[in-house]
Amino acid sequence: MNVCTLDDGTITRLTEEFNAVDVSQTGTLLPEEIKILIQQSYAPTEEELSNVFQCLNVNTDDIVVFEEFVFGFYRLYQGVPRKYRSFG
Repeated sequence: MNVCTLDDGTITRLTEEFNAVDVSQTGTLLPEEIKILIQQSYAPTEEELSNVFQCLNVNTDDIVVFEEFVFGFYRLYQGVPRKYRSFG
């Protein structure tokens, strides 16, 4: 997948969203911070939270760096029909 095809506005919004939930200000997202991000959309179960974190944690190092965050967003974005997309 080529995330380079995302426009600058989308990358800016993703950067802002990432930074907003990076409460530890480490440039990485911990499971607790992913939970904050997801809970902004709906009330997930603990299993759903764990599944989302595992999907985003491509490097399997128990943190999500910005590149993993963008890659995860891009995979989701590609699976959503264009008429339902709010980015791009």
